[in-house]
Amino acid sequence: MRPEENLLKTIHTICNKAQVVILTSVGADGPYCGPYPFVELELELFCSLAANSKMLANLKQKPNTVFLVKDPECERYIEGFGPVDTIDSKKVDEYFTRISNKVPAIKSLVHKAFGDISGQLSERIVVLRILPSEFRLDNQFQGDPERPVIKKKNGEWVMADL
Repeated sequence: MRPEENLLKTIHTICNKAQVVILTSVGADGPYCGPYPFVELELELFCSLAANSKMLANLKQKPNTVFLVKDPECERYIEGFGPVDTIDSKKVDEYFTRISNKVPAIKSLVHKAFGDISGQLSERIVVLRILPSEFRLDNQFQGDPERPVIKKKNGEWVMADL
């Protein structure tokens, strides 16, 4: 197996075990950082956030994010960055269901925050798609000083020269 394939497999595994992604954005009112429930599909990250959130306001101004995903079983992290876009409102229900299946507590959080939003989901919740252009695996807390990096070049994932 090529090093790229091995690293991508590790990233996929960690993303499927983790329930939240920590996003960072910068806008006119300054930086903002927060945890969001997410799913990973084919190395794209999909997360849900409130339509009136500061995170979304920042991302509308500058549609790029830095993100962090922690392996829930050990001290290992995935760091990355890339552009973001929002999912068409017609598909919000589908992606929110996928996120809710992975993180069941999100349904009760939404219900507490907004009440019954049946039929209004796409007015209150936005599903964000993150298109990573780089991933870095951080194993420092496991005693491994290497931090392998993989970047997307011409549609292919390749190991980065550091």
